[in-house]
Amino acid sequence: MGKILWFDCETTGVDPHRNGLIQIAALVEIDDVVQDEINLFLRPGDIDKIEQDALDIHGYTELEIREFPEPEVSMAELQTRLAKYVDKFNKFDKFVMAGYFVRFDMDFLRALFVKLGDRYFGSWFFSVTYDVQSLIAERIVRGFRAPNYKLETMCRQFGIEIDAHDALSDIKATRNLDRILKGGQRENDGKGEIRCGHCQ
Repeated sequence: MGKILWFDCETTGVDPHRNGLIQIAALVEIDDVVQDEINLFLRPGDIDKIEQDALDIHGYTELEIREFPEPEVSMAELQTRLAKYVDKFNKFDKFVMAGYFVRFDMDFLRALFVKLGDRYFGSWFFSVTYDVQSLIAERIVRGFRAPNYKLETMCRQFGIEIDAHDALSDIKATRNLDRILKGGQRENDGKGEIRCGHCQ
């Protein structure tokens, strides 16, 4: 049974040790069907620096971010949702984390586990990841060129709607981009909404 966690996040900077998470979004995919959609906001930890460049990108103010739920609350909700689909005590039952430049997001989530004193990140996720950028790289080798290879640019190139720098919109767009690059059909209703397996 294939279990993928399509994952994206928004942050207060680019260094997972210095900066923090403010939004965690994920799609739980099992055997090619989205079973759950997760969208959590969280206040950065007291030691996390908030960079103005990051605020400019995602559009939240520092005052807004400070009103988000405590990170411990959002982490507990995330793990409750993940536990519906994997057994954290079974080393063979984990998610493969997938996304666009997914190591960036994975490193931030792993750092959040550490900051909250949780040593069991590896109980939920395999160490290997799946990155949609690899499919873009294959096309570049065959001659594909674009002004840049950011997610927003690639989505425009392939006709995918995206509200860039909202983690939930970004990860839905990433999954659709993956489907198109593999020669399949995008999975939406014309508004960028992915049909959840529970809602069909």
